[in-house]
Amino acid sequence: MLLYSVIVIFLAAFLITMNWFLAFVVAFVAFNILGGWKYTKTLFRDFMGIQNYVKMKRLVRKYEKKNKTVVECFEETVAKYPNNIMFNFEGKHETFQLVNDRAEKLAAFFQSLGVQKGDCVAFFMDNSPDLVTYWLGCAKIGAISSLINFNLREKSLSHSIDTCSPKFVVVSDSLQSHLVDILDDLALKNKEIAIFSHTEGFPSSNEPVILEISPFEKILTKLNSVNEGYVRPKLEFKDLLMYIYTSGTTGLPKAARITNYRFMNMAVSVGFLNSYTSSDVIWTPLPLYHSNAGICAVGQAIYNGTGLAFRRKFSASRFWDDIVESGATSFNYLGEILRYIYKQPFNQNEKRHKLRTIFGNGLKTGLWVDIKARYEIPHICEIYGSTEGNCNLVNLDETPGACGFLSIIFPSDAVGIYLLKCDDEGNLIRNEKGLCIRTGPGEQGLIVGAIRKTDPTKQYDGYVGEKETKKKVARDVKRKGDEAFMSGDILYMDELGYLFFKDRTGDTFRWKGENVSTCEVESALISSVDHKDVIVFGVEIPGTDGKAGMAAIVNEDGSVDMERVSKAVLALPSYARPIFVRLMRSNVEKHMTGTFKLRKVDLQKEGFDVENVEDPIWFWVAKSSKYELMSHELYTNIIQGKVNL
Repeated sequence: MLLYSVIVIFLAAFLITMNWFLAFVVAFVAFNILGGWKYTKTLFRDFMGIQNYVKMKRLVRKYEKKNKTVVECFEETVAKYPNNIMFNFEGKHETFQLVNDRAEKLAAFFQSLGVQKGDCVAFFMDNSPDLVTYWLGCAKIGAISSLINFNLREKSLSHSIDTCSPKFVVVSDSLQSHLVDILDDLALKNKEIAIFSHTEGFPSSNEPVILEISPFEKILTKLNSVNEGYVRPKLEFKDLLMYIYTSGTTGLPKAARITNYRFMNMAVSVGFLNSYTSSDVIWTPLPLYHSNAGICAVGQAIYNGTGLAFRRKFSASRFWDDIVESGATSFNYLGEILRYIYKQPFNQNEKRHKLRTIFGNGLKTGLWVDIKARYEIPHICEIYGSTEGNCNLVNLDETPGACGFLSIIFPSDAVGIYLLKCDDEGNLIRNEKGLCIRTGPGEQGLIVGAIRKTDPTKQYDGYVGEKETKKKVARDVKRKGDEAFMSGDILYMDELGYLFFKDRTGDTFRWKGENVSTCEVESALISSVDHKDVIVFGVEIPGTDGKAGMAAIVNEDGSVDMERVSKAVLALPSYARPIFVRLMRSNVEKHMTGTFKLRKVDLQKEGFDVENVEDPIWFWVAKSSKYELMSHELYTNIIQGKVNL
């Protein structure tokens, strides 16, 4: 590395001349001859990066030494700002004190039902402050909260509940019917789960799986009758706090283990980078089961007393009205969310906001520039990371499109993040010694994070299930015996060390801010096409973020019924439904491997271009919930951004 070379030259020059000044001059000349002059413009960025990294690490270490948990930090914030507004939800305000009082009652309530430290309570709830209040209540008694994606249906939903083995499930009234649909699946697994409805009206059932079905009014009655309080167990910094679900390569969601220190590391880092205080209000358009909102945004309320404003469902047309009415000074985003907002007609409130900073991920270069210019947002904090990962990055100097950087001058070993060479399938390429090969400027590779068990900021806690956890661990990375977390993301590094997201590897792709499992989509399709060969992948659409889902189905006999396919995909979350379906009638052999598998890479390159693909391609029409045959005109309109996706 450049820095090592310059240090060696400096020391050699000093030993020869015994003069510090001459040694510095020689090293400076060598630095420029070796091409270091190109990187002088990044010196400030790199020094700021090192400084921020050290400060954030010290902050997390401070919490570790004091053995502070998330709920204890929250209680300290409540003591400081009891009457400040914690939640502004669709015009309804809840103070920090009110939220804490409710969480205390919930802690006593669940403990009275036999919930102990280490037990799990699952929450299948829509977007509301109650979700946070519930998991805070569980955290007070050391129980683990499982935050289930409210878009999940059928098999994915039953799998998610089964995975975390909860003692209780709390379900929102609006989601009850979806839980009813899977009661038989849960019964078949002999789960003994008590289900509570968050509002009245949960249907009765004689299924043995249901130990108790109680409307929320009954829960409130029980809460009010619990006056003796609760016994708080010993809580630890390292304790498991919650499960947040991510896309699984097996086709079903995986429950990522979120410990107190993982929650703390993510929340504290975002707070430090954006300088959040109790005077700020963050508007979040994202769901609270999502780590971007559920940890990074909610965490600012917990640690800094920052207010949080949101509504049950994101509205692009009302976004700027909501920002102004709530008095928001910040909001969090996904690139796709910003694209929806930018496509809205001019709203006079977009010039009346009090925003000083926004944070999120997935903001591409072109949209970045347009967003900055149109809305005059002072600071954009683009971050890169994953719920379960340990290779987090930040774009410190607002270079448009970059999700972070790795210093070209200073070694990346200190932060333990590497960009490694891999093949088209995301498999790591190794040298003759069996170690991984780092990429350099102008190359792309798989980003990984070194696992250091003594460092809370570099730990990898994995998922529920050892098998899934081990899949994400690479061994013998830099040296024999070491380990690293494999993100599954391909990033490109430019000549100055800026990193740009390129693609997902393996069996997932990203669409509308969500990771989509190709295996899950394939499983939903196979039965509807009588077990014909099916392969699912992501394809790029100009003007959109991520990749839209596309399925290729072998249909040589012409028997595929697209009405059946349309009905089958309704069982999937809306973001996981394939936008395009290709029915392969001819030349199927050329798309097959030697082991008779469809070649994903070739099909992905051909995409949905009806002008060059002979096979019929169908397009998902969300309004009618069915597929329609694509025409050349429709293809052109999609490419030109005239079709709402």
